[in-house]
Amino acid sequence: MRLIRRLWILALALLCLLSSASAQPLTAVKPLFTTLSSGDPYALHIRAELLHWPDLAKESLAALKSWLLDAELSLLAHEKAGESALILNHGDKPLLSLYLEQTGDAGRMLVSSGDQGAFTAYSSASSLPWQALLGAGPALPRPDKARDALSAFADAALPVLQPYEKAVKTSISIKNVGKGASQLVYSLNKQEAQQVFEDSKARLLPLLDEALTALLPASAQQISAAFSSLEAAGALTLKRFLTKEGEDLGLQLTGAFKMSGAARKLTLFYGHSDTGFYLSFKFPASKGRDTLEFQTALRFQEDSLLGDWKYKTVSGKNTETLTGEINLKTLPEAEGHRLSGGITSTLKTAGEEKASFTYSLTPDFRLQGADLEGNLRLEQSSGKTPLYGLILNFSGRPAQALAIPPSMAEVDLDSATREEVDLAAMNVKTLLLARLKSFLLALPQEARLLLLHDLGRDRRTDGQTVAPIDTDRLFTVDEETTPPPTKEETP
Repeated sequence: MRLIRRLWILALALLCLLSSASAQPLTAVKPLFTTLSSGDPYALHIRAELLHWPDLAKESLAALKSWLLDAELSLLAHEKAGESALILNHGDKPLLSLYLEQTGDAGRMLVSSGDQGAFTAYSSASSLPWQALLGAGPALPRPDKARDALSAFADAALPVLQPYEKAVKTSISIKNVGKGASQLVYSLNKQEAQQVFEDSKARLLPLLDEALTALLPASAQQISAAFSSLEAAGALTLKRFLTKEGEDLGLQLTGAFKMSGAARKLTLFYGHSDTGFYLSFKFPASKGRDTLEFQTALRFQEDSLLGDWKYKTVSGKNTETLTGEINLKTLPEAEGHRLSGGITSTLKTAGEEKASFTYSLTPDFRLQGADLEGNLRLEQSSGKTPLYGLILNFSGRPAQALAIPPSMAEVDLDSATREEVDLAAMNVKTLLLARLKSFLLALPQEARLLLLHDLGRDRRTDGQTVAPIDTDRLFTVDEETTPPPTKEETP
C-alpha cells in the first residue's frame, strides 16, 4: 500500500544515512549499526498493530486487529554466510517459513507453509529463485558498499583530471559542514570533457554500476544504461573544496550533458564533515518542463540528528514535491539509551492529479549495545484528518548462526522449462496464499465477505498500474456450506 511504501522509503533513507556517515550522529546507535554492517547473525522480530485504515469497514478493521494480536514476523540474517530467513507465526503455529541462501549469482530458496514441516527447495546457479518465483525485488540498499564504490570512483577519476587542475585560494562556507580554505578547480571545454569521458569510462562505469547496485538496487540497471549513453554537451567545471589542512570538504560540479539523447544541465553541491552533511542536486532538461531537484542539509551531534530536505520532480504539467524534517535524539537511561523524536514529510502533487498528504515516522526505541526494543509509529494524514496508521513493534538482537532445514524435494530452475518455472511459481504462491485462506475461513461469513470487499477496494484504488484482483479459488468466498518548506541554499 502506498503508505507503507512511502514511509518505508523514508525509513530506509534514514538508515542509509546513519550507516554510511563517516561522522556518527546519535552515538548510542553506533553499536547497532556496527553489528548490522558486520554481517554477523542478527534476528529481528516484528509485531504490528493497526490504528486506523479508511479503506476498511469497522468490522474488517476489528478482524484484522484481532488476528494481528497473535501474529509475529521474524527476520533472521547472516550476511557473511549469505543466509537469511523469514518466518511468520500466529500464536504457537508456524504459518510460513522461507529460507534464502545466496552465493554470488547463485541462489537457493526453501519454502514451507503451515504445519506441514516439509520444505521444498528451489535452486539456481545463475539467478535468485525468490526473484523468479515471487517477483521479489533486489536486496535492500547497502550504503557501505555504495560509499566504497564511490570512493574508488573518485580515486580513479582524479588522475584523469589532474592535467586540468588549478589551485585557487578562495574560501567557501558549506551549511552545517564547515569552511573550506582553498579550492582545486578543473575546467574542461566540451571537447575535453568528452575526451576525458571516452578515455576513462571503461574504468569508471563499472565502479558507478557497483555504487548504483548497492544504493538503488531496484533501478540500478536502468540508470546504468542511461549513464552508458552519457555525452558532454558543453563545458564541465569541477571544484574541490579543501580544509586548511588540505583535506577534502566538499565539491561543486556544473556542466551540460546528453543522456539517452536528451540534453540536460547539472548543478551539484556537496559537503560532508564531522559536523554535518549538505547536498544540492539539480538536473533540468535544457528545454521543456522536465527536471529533477533534491536538497538536504543535516546537522550531526553526539545525541541528535537534525535536518531537512526537499525533493521535486517536474514532468510536463505534473509536479511532485516532497519536503521533510528530521529531529532525532537519544537520552541516556538506567540501561542503555532511548531513541525518540520523529521524521515528517509532506507530499504535494499538482497537474493531472492534485493531492497533499503528510507522512510521519515516530520512533520510541530502547538501545543497549546492539539490542533493540521499542516501536515505530507510521501515519499518513490529510490536513488534520488521520488516514492510515499502524505501529510496528520491534525486538532485535545478535543471534546464533542460521540452521538451514533439510528439504524433502528440490527443483533445479536452471534445467527447468519456462512452463515448469511458471508451475513452480504458481505452487509457491498457492502455498503462501493458503495462509490467507485459513485466516479468512476462520472468520464469520459476514465478516469474511466484508473484509474481502474492503481489501479488493483498497487494491482497486491503489493506482492505475494495479493488476486486476486474482480470481483464484483461494480468494473465492462461498456460503458457509463451503515540515515547513526547505529553502535552496548555496554552500
